[in-house]
Amino acid sequence: MAEEIDEPPKVISVDREPQGQLLLIRLSKELIPGYSYRLGAEFSGHMNNKSSDGLFKGHYVNQVTGNTHFFVAAHFKPSFARTVFPCFDEPHFKAPVTVSIARPKDTDLRTISNMPHVSTLPMVNDISWVWDTFEASPPMSTYAISFLTSDLMAGPSEEGDIVKVYARPALSEESEYARKVAPKALDYFEKTLGVRFPLAKLDLVALPGFNAPVPAENWGLVFYREGDILSGSNTYNRWVTSYVVNELVMQWVGSLITPEWWQDVWMNRALVNFLARGAAYQLEPEEERNSHEQTPAAAVYALYYEYSKRSPYARQPSMKDIISATKAEVVIRMLNFTISQKTFMNTLRDFINAKSYDTYTPEQFWAAIGTRAHREGTLPLAVSSKAVASTWMNGNRIPLLTVTRNYKGSLNLMQRQFIRDPSFDDEQDVEDESLWWIPVIMAPQLSDGSVDLASKAPALWMPPTRQIENLSDPSDPENFLIVNPEDIGLFLVNYDAQNWKLLGDHLLREEGRSGPNAIPPSTRAKLLHDALNLAMAGALDFSTALSLTRFLKFEKQFEPWHPFFNMVDMLSKKLDGTKAGKLFSLFVLRLTSNLDASLGEAGLPNEVAWKGKLRSNTRHMLCSLGQENCINKARDIFARWVRSKTPDASIPVPSRVFCPVFAYGSKEEWNFGFERFNHLSSSKAAADRSYLLKTLAGCPRDPSKIERLLTAILLSKGTKSELFSDADIRLVLGEISGRHAGYLELFRFTKTHWKQLKENFHSRPHLWTALVTAATSNFKTVEELKMVEQFIEEHQGHFGSAAEGALQKSLERVQFEAEWSKKHLPEIENWLVGQMVD
Repeated sequence: MAEEIDEPPKVISVDREPQGQLLLIRLSKELIPGYSYRLGAEFSGHMNNKSSDGLFKGHYVNQVTGNTHFFVAAHFKPSFARTVFPCFDEPHFKAPVTVSIARPKDTDLRTISNMPHVSTLPMVNDISWVWDTFEASPPMSTYAISFLTSDLMAGPSEEGDIVKVYARPALSEESEYARKVAPKALDYFEKTLGVRFPLAKLDLVALPGFNAPVPAENWGLVFYREGDILSGSNTYNRWVTSYVVNELVMQWVGSLITPEWWQDVWMNRALVNFLARGAAYQLEPEEERNSHEQTPAAAVYALYYEYSKRSPYARQPSMKDIISATKAEVVIRMLNFTISQKTFMNTLRDFINAKSYDTYTPEQFWAAIGTRAHREGTLPLAVSSKAVASTWMNGNRIPLLTVTRNYKGSLNLMQRQFIRDPSFDDEQDVEDESLWWIPVIMAPQLSDGSVDLASKAPALWMPPTRQIENLSDPSDPENFLIVNPEDIGLFLVNYDAQNWKLLGDHLLREEGRSGPNAIPPSTRAKLLHDALNLAMAGALDFSTALSLTRFLKFEKQFEPWHPFFNMVDMLSKKLDGTKAGKLFSLFVLRLTSNLDASLGEAGLPNEVAWKGKLRSNTRHMLCSLGQENCINKARDIFARWVRSKTPDASIPVPSRVFCPVFAYGSKEEWNFGFERFNHLSSSKAAADRSYLLKTLAGCPRDPSKIERLLTAILLSKGTKSELFSDADIRLVLGEISGRHAGYLELFRFTKTHWKQLKENFHSRPHLWTALVTAATSNFKTVEELKMVEQFIEEHQGHFGSAAEGALQKSLERVQFEAEWSKKHLPEIENWLVGQMVD
């Protein structure tokens, strides 16, 4: 206190403001700016026994002795610190923290916290308790404060390692891999980020019963669910590596530098994911590495899928922040390549140093990239990194870049937004006003046949303008050109017909897939992904897109199959119930059978993980196509359940066999599954029952199986009808209407039992509307359109007001699909017939 202040202010009152979670302290006089004051207060907080939030109590049972062991832990993110002690509980308020924790003296309990242990002293008023005190921390946010009082043990570590892994004593062996990989990850991040780990120690804890959806990345003390950090096989080791590196990088990006406010957390997550992905790639054994692991392929495909919808997030608005983080990661990756990895990492190191123990905003990070890149000459001065990021982060669309070569030395570029599924339910087209800063990276085929993929620097940054003409073509007329290899930018690329042909012909030759002239697997995947999506959107003819798939006959790498498997499901639904659909299934069956034979059987001890994943995806596809060998194996496994003496007690077989058996197995097997659904306890196995019902409804191709299910769920009365909730009925209708055999039988069933169905559901208009919609909205051909129109005309005025509106939508959808089929089915069918002949 300053000497000039004669008498310090007194506390007049203390009140709570629950809505704002504020403590209102009224003083006797105003505080004087520039002076320091100290406020002391007694307080009590809440200990949670129901979840892993705030200060919580947990336990585990020793499987040998049967004894129960208790622990207490603190997990304050995002804003639970205020439930335990009074504080300015917001990310941008950072301060040094000294923690002291009391615990019983003569027990196996020990306390760890963010900082190293300093002293243990007896409690003055109770000598059976002691105080553990820890070093003062650097400035930190309240959500990062944590401690754990437990009898968990740290496994042995190498001398000098500051990382320890705590687990139940019985699980010491399973924590060994985490103990090995964590110090390597810490060393990797120190070198990559150019900033030493800011604390004196780091503890990773496999916490029993921890039920938070993600690990608790407290500074210097990270809590994991036990299954996330314990391992026993190579497959699990890769999983553990991913979890370890994600939380370790948060020690820098999240704790050392912190987003200014919770609305900016997506940016932090994007940076963490980008850095963690690179670390996991570097820490993998060399034989396990491939570009698929370093490239966020699954994330990129998910973004393409969501942003190419007519209405992104329509069904899951809560996912928007998660998807924004993924998009930001992809934008970070794009800038990392285009301004050079050296410039990008220099920027990141400088940024972390400048913002240490402070907060940051996304705008500050984007601006820092431009400042450094302009200085080092890796970004044109006319291009603003903030403006680039803005065009990608604002809005819910992605661009399509069309490259048209004239084969006389020049080419034209045109950008527009990409929508894969033009929709029947829009009165007008979505206005195409979106424009982007697009890095145009060109990889020409050189005169010796090789592909120049060394440089990731853009040939130009295309500004937010619709078209650029007469650019220099780096490829000779007889050679192809690839733009945006490896999905460096989040945009699709279409070419003129000749360039697509040159690409397809090159991929069919062995030199196109291996050797010095090969197109790398990730770029093969990019070409295939774009071609199939463009065809679905009507921007490329199907003959060209499907012709590109022919190289898969020889493809053995994971990456190109990834987009193909994704698109098979989408295109199969479009073609289901048509001759083209049957031919397409045969074509895919031929390709995947060839791949399966080349992969061989599983079980090799040193097999790389991606090969096992490819085999699993391949066999899943073969089962969905009804391959005899796959179906027989599934039926053999399913038979164990049939032979069980207590089949209603539990489900003793993996759920992956349900769909193949219910689709291609006997009626008796389907009936067995249906009886099990009726007898399994709804309270004991809710998830199992739901999945069982989903496959009973969505997988069968035999109309008699579908009819039995519809009879039971839609026509039953009395106690039998009580077996099916409204949610069950909606689930069945949704699954049945996803397959041609299902919605065709549902339509027939609705016509046949119209009167009784109307009577059963007249008092349940939401279900009646769902039924009518499911029965009429999924047909695809002109002939089926006439069938639906006739049905609607026959019962005009008897559907009810709510259903009438839904029926109009159904009719519009079928009309749209019929037009699509009329336009594309003959071309697809002719191409597939040609392939079958070949």
